[in-house]
Amino acid sequence: MIEKRVALVTGASRGIGRAIALRLAEDGCFVIINYRGAKEKAEEVKAEIENRGGEAMLYPCDVADFEACGAMFQDVIQTIGRIDVLVNNAGIVKDGLLMAMKEEDFSKVVDVNPVISREQAETLVRDIPNIEVDHFTSHSMRLSSEHYQEVLQSHDCGDLVQLIKTVYAKSKRSGRRLSQVDQRYRKRAEELLHGELSVALGIPFHEVPAYIESVIGKPGRKGKKSEASKAEE
Repeated sequence: MIEKRVALVTGASRGIGRAIALRLAEDGCFVIINYRGAKEKAEEVKAEIENRGGEAMLYPCDVADFEACGAMFQDVIQTIGRIDVLVNNAGIVKDGLLMAMKEEDFSKVVDVNPVISREQAETLVRDIPNIEVDHFTSHSMRLSSEHYQEVLQSHDCGDLVQLIKTVYAKSKRSGRRLSQVDQRYRKRAEELLHGELSVALGIPFHEVPAYIESVIGKPGRKGKKSEASKAEE
């Protein structure tokens, strides 16, 4: 277990991200240097930190890819145990006036999404019982898959909670086991949600379900129940 504070800096191979990584290392943090394609530059930053007596590791990931980003957070927390400092530095620029910018360029700029804050995560967990089930229904596996995929790509934790609750409610209504499609997307939604909450709340990934249960089960709620039980109500 690393005793130092653990800092993850996105886009840390150059520029402002590099400077932040170096400063955090000087301040005594174990620094995780995230980069997308500039591996040599990232290695130079790592070497500079280590030459100054600090500790660092590299982690390649395109933070514009929501699923890859979630997997990175999960992997870091499962491997190291926590993330104490998160610097969302990565970003891109497509020069041009907004009215003249191509749609694909605008999307590339705005799709580099920050992780939710601790306050937002705490509010979300408290609101889980109040998030309504999605009433989308389809007997087509293809349409169901497309709908679930759209939700996963929404980059919204509230949508992920809704998907999870919807799948559990669907199972309760039908009285049958979930289809493979439902199980796969519910599991993926839980992984993404728990990964996001793990980082925002600063707790290990595997402790997120227990945290959710403890919050939902506080006085004023309908007793302590698991996330799955709440979803079925």
